[in-house]
Amino acid sequence: MKTQITIVGFLAMALSAGCTLNREGDAKYQDPFFRGPAVESHVTRILRQATDAGAAHEATLQARHFDGAVLNPVGHERLRAIIAGTPEPKPLVVYLSIPADDAMASARRASVEAAVMASGIPAERFTLAEGTNSGIASGTAPLLEALGQGAGEGGGGGESAPTMGGGASANIAH
Repeated sequence: MKTQITIVGFLAMALSAGCTLNREGDAKYQDPFFRGPAVESHVTRILRQATDAGAAHEATLQARHFDGAVLNPVGHERLRAIIAGTPEPKPLVVYLSIPADDAMASARRASVEAAVMASGIPAERFTLAEGTNSGIASGTAPLLEALGQGAGEGGGGGESAPTMGGGASANIAH
């Protein structure tokens, strides 16, 4: 019984004295080996840079990036990534891919322009283009020509189209 009281006493002391979430006094968190919560990790930095580069390559905002006529949080993040991924001397071209009959098209354009100007990009560096970025489309015509299935040949004379796992690459002349 005396042992149980002693254990309960030590437990009570431990709980009341040392269990806090304040880590400022903890030597582990002051050690330079451990990264503080405000410091970006290498993995996070690489992921952010890759995301920014991909967004800048596509550079397209679509209707889903808006709540009505205003950029939504996803649209703002997409635009931030496009801006961050476009190096300083290059012109910033943002494509607005919305339906031609969109009643909010002019208001959406104004929302994007305002957000870009608020980010500090000079007007002479920025262009808002209609449609999708044609520079990101990968041409399949050379691959189809190499396979003998070009559009002008009637689809290759009944041959099946290559599949991902199907060894069709062996037919391509290098």
